[in-house]
Amino acid sequence: MKKIAAVLFLTICFLPCTYGQKTRLGQAPPKAKLGVDYPIQLHVTGVHIRSHCERGLNEVSCKDLLYVDAVQDKMKIELVGDVNSGLLLVDLLPGDYRARMTAKSPIAFPPVLGQGYELLLSDNSVWRGDISGYSE
Repeated sequence: MKKIAAVLFLTICFLPCTYGQKTRLGQAPPKAKLGVDYPIQLHVTGVHIRSHCERGLNEVSCKDLLYVDAVQDKMKIELVGDVNSGLLLVDLLPGDYRARMTAKSPIAFPPVLGQGYELLLSDNSVWRGDISGYSE
């Protein structure tokens, strides 16, 4: 009886953790929702993968991030987001893409660091990134 109670307790405790992960490595990126408008025109000029390491109390964790160089209204911006293996090989190449801001910022121009963007890819999937830098 104690074993059944312990298994039931652990199942209830760890069940919410399984729904917290956004995208697994090798899993297809999320699809665009119907009725969502992508009003911003972005011209992607470069795509880079860089490692990003964070130091914790007793450990160092590293992961690869995808950096996208783009031009919006004659301003160069750099977006950073998660790497997805299904996305890199085919979908996110230099060229023109439709995009939208994920949250309205109080300042419209110039773009605010950390502002979230969603890029609509050719197969109707979405890549999410945040502004990590901009220049003229």
